[in-house]
Amino acid sequence: MKLHQITIDRKSLSEEVVYKYGDLHAGFRELIQNAKDAILDYQELANNADGRIIVNIFPRLLEVTDNGIGMNVRDVDNFLLKMYGTSKDRNRRNRAGVFGRGFFAIFKETKEAYVFTKRENEPRMYLRIYPKESWFIAEELSVTEIPTDLLTYTRRCGSHGSTVVCIPRTAFNTDAIYNYLTQTCQFFEIPIYINGTRINRSFAEVLKERGSRAIVTFNDHHGISGALGYQANDNMIQAFVHRIKILNLISPEGGVNGFINYDKLEVTPSRDALVQNEYYTIFIKVLTDMCRAVLRKLSENPTTDDLQRLLDFAYSSSDYTILNNLPIFKLVGVEEKVTLKEVLAHAKVKRVVFIAETRTFIADRLKKRGYTVVHELSPRLKEMLIQAIRDNGMSVSTVDSPFGKKLAGVLEPRRIIPENELTADEKKVLEIVRSMVADRGMQVEIMEGDPFDDAEHVPGIIRLQRTSELLYLALDPDIIAYPFMVKVILLPLIAHEITHEEVGNICLLYTSDAADELDGVDLGGRRI
Repeated sequence: MKLHQITIDRKSLSEEVVYKYGDLHAGFRELIQNAKDAILDYQELANNADGRIIVNIFPRLLEVTDNGIGMNVRDVDNFLLKMYGTSKDRNRRNRAGVFGRGFFAIFKETKEAYVFTKRENEPRMYLRIYPKESWFIAEELSVTEIPTDLLTYTRRCGSHGSTVVCIPRTAFNTDAIYNYLTQTCQFFEIPIYINGTRINRSFAEVLKERGSRAIVTFNDHHGISGALGYQANDNMIQAFVHRIKILNLISPEGGVNGFINYDKLEVTPSRDALVQNEYYTIFIKVLTDMCRAVLRKLSENPTTDDLQRLLDFAYSSSDYTILNNLPIFKLVGVEEKVTLKEVLAHAKVKRVVFIAETRTFIADRLKKRGYTVVHELSPRLKEMLIQAIRDNGMSVSTVDSPFGKKLAGVLEPRRIIPENELTADEKKVLEIVRSMVADRGMQVEIMEGDPFDDAEHVPGIIRLQRTSELLYLALDPDIIAYPFMVKVILLPLIAHEITHEEVGNICLLYTSDAADELDGVDLGGRRI
């Protein structure tokens, strides 16, 4: 037996362990982390050879075995048995730890530990480590000094690697340790088998299982890997982030509430993240970028419940493209709300979009002339829409502007003709049209002075243009003698105007009696 000097006193260690490793079972997680680092070390020397970590948990024994690089006498003396003697190089890509106290956290539950380790082409080492009085003792054992029931563990790691066997103070809580390790180590990229079951999972798998949507995964983004997804029920973004240079998990089940703002981002990083502040800013920036990516992805196929969150995000980030697929805009003459993409598609021909506070007579006339008219906008939505229209090379104006009124034709002299000024035939046509819309409670008038339309609609009223070609045809002596023929001629015109009043009822414009008179005439409608 050979004694090794341990430069760790139990009082100092206790303070360090409580500070960094508050979890009862954190020491066993550290054994797995150390095993992973040892495998990565070996892979750099052996062309990325396959690695594996074996963990077995029993009430009277806990084992962690890896096929990593292993240790020799120098490694044990210089690194394993010193408080700050880590061998992990902070400049190397795969290293997690920067302090050498992780191994000793196992003694929160362990009364003694055995370390069986071997570097390739070097002798095996057998160590027994245990606390005594105010210090720790490390004994290097020969094979004959190893307890008989542990001999099978001495060669578990093969030609290279390490096995750590922990003996409990009383008995290990196997279920609690298993659940803890599967939760905290499930995202390791190196295969981990606990009690014969592989526990490795991806961040995206766990987020999907928890009901997250719009999941964004990222690998080695400024040294950070992970996945984020949106949780509508909790109104948060679930964050699973893997930061090798800081610690295996940062905010493993944390959420970022509200819209992500870089200066106000609320996260729950590990203590190491705060200690290693040089990485913290990078971590926050990456997490912010990925949260934005989640919300952009969410906007591609949103639900009704997502709309307010996405609107807030679009406005706060000044990114109106988030609105491309959100059904939030109301167009004059269109019943269902439409998306920004649809608004711009509507406006493609005329390349002018009009904005109205409410649906008005002028708005209806602009819609009739083929312009896109958006109404009932909130101030924030209006601001983003105007920017989107201009960025797409189109013009935007208000309905009540001189430009809008001119295009609507309302600046031309127009007059509603009193019935006492109408001819007898015009009065007859007026009564026929009134009978066609009587069940809708609409008024019918004849006007003059509009050079654009044969008729117009304002809420509750249809106005026929006195000089229109269709009205002129209906007044023909050979036509007006047959009221049903007047209806046939004016039906398309009246139907068009009624669509502004009751969208979708075009086919219900004539009564059963009128239909009997029109047998054989195809009006493209159906009887009531």
